[in-house]
Amino acid sequence: MLFLKPFFNTNPSIINAPKYAIWTCLTLHAENIKLKNILISYVNEQIKTNVLLKEVGIDNNIKRNSLNLDLTSVAKLQHLALNKTVSCNIDASGTLFKTLDNSNLAIKFQNLTEGSYKLSKLSTLLTYADNVVDVHTIQSTNPISIDAQYNFKDKKANARVRTQTFSPINVLTSMNSEAAKQLKLFKDFLIDTDTNASFDFSNAAKPEIDYKSRGYVYVPNEIFPEGATIDYGLKGNTEKIEIEKLNVSGPNCSGNAQLSLIFKTLQANGFVELPYFVLPNGNAVSTEIYVDALNK
Repeated sequence: MLFLKPFFNTNPSIINAPKYAIWTCLTLHAENIKLKNILISYVNEQIKTNVLLKEVGIDNNIKRNSLNLDLTSVAKLQHLALNKTVSCNIDASGTLFKTLDNSNLAIKFQNLTEGSYKLSKLSTLLTYADNVVDVHTIQSTNPISIDAQYNFKDKKANARVRTQTFSPINVLTSMNSEAAKQLKLFKDFLIDTDTNASFDFSNAAKPEIDYKSRGYVYVPNEIFPEGATIDYGLKGNTEKIEIEKLNVSGPNCSGNAQLSLIFKTLQANGFVELPYFVLPNGNAVSTEIYVDALNK
């Protein structure tokens, strides 16, 4: 078994590292390269990471200055302070060009586990062109879509997550009987959401983020008596968050709210209206709360 130290490029343009690796393979002038059981490890005070490349196949297309890659691997990440371990199987296949432009990789994550919980497989497609890396999920039976882009030139990123009648129990399982019992409570829990976020890392000392989310959540009777629906909309950035709408309705509750919070000064503004809320003893309460920010 071979142990390799990870390659880190201190240059801000970290995309040079895979370019260098591809160039190295191309200069070998070997058309087919097969590698097995390569262990890559990284350890610091907080984390320990192991990636076992069980099998790597590299088809060196010298005429096209490209590599066709197929690999099967197992990855494990341990957070030493939290005593948490995450592991998964990673399979990848695709074509990498010497300049990286028009390169693509289909990556499949399987058996993603943390403790007694296991996440079902997730298939993604990674492409690179004109200094932009794009990652998105490949359509599957799970009603969830994830798209993300990062521009290495201007150091900006965008991400979008969309779900439709999505239930966590469709992707999350557990071999632990008690944990499995708790998961069953979410059998009818449904989420519809469209969430967007943009990131600006051009100023490393002060990165910026903007985000916006709209959605609908159904909370079943197993979690809240008689069930309830939540209709929400929010937006925010590095400095503040605004809950533009939060409507809750069900046989045992009704309410709505609009709130905002400035993080630096903790100035809050808005209102919460609760026309009725049925307590466990059967009695109902109602209230209205108005919040006005004080100047600081």
